[in-house]
Amino acid sequence: MNIRNRPTRVARQRLLALVALLFVPAGIALAAAPAPAAPRVLIATQATPYKEAVTAGLVEYLKSKSIVVEVIDVTELDKVEPAKWQAIVLMHTWEMERPPAAVQDFVDRLPSREKLVVHTTSAEGNMKLDGVDAISGASNVVDAGVMVKALAARVEALLPR
Repeated sequence: MNIRNRPTRVARQRLLALVALLFVPAGIALAAAPAPAAPRVLIATQATPYKEAVTAGLVEYLKSKSIVVEVIDVTELDKVEPAKWQAIVLMHTWEMERPPAAVQDFVDRLPSREKLVVHTTSAEGNMKLDGVDAISGASNVVDAGVMVKALAARVEALLPR
């Protein structure tokens, strides 16, 4: 290559500017598409050894699937905005022939119960909220693993694929 055929520094800069003008505005493979937002699951529960074991197992499983999980006590349900969550898990004890007031009030104010996954525990093991598809049972810590699997399956059915 002789000296006359070599591009000058100015010519190279112009060529690079032209390439940038052609490709950058079109967004051709210069930036990755934003990742879809991770699904969000709220777990509202009560502090008992059984529910803590189920909650820990469910949180571990959901986080392994890259699902954002937040855990609150059922007494904080009045602060929850249901629209922010793809699934809401309620775990509560049946108390004196009814659910805790915070749980009943939350369920009553929901426009739809489609996002709910409910697990009710009671001495009899068969009590649950009216009009809610719930899993009922007794609080037996040795059954926590089985319950984690059941709740996880219901939560995953609610999440986008």
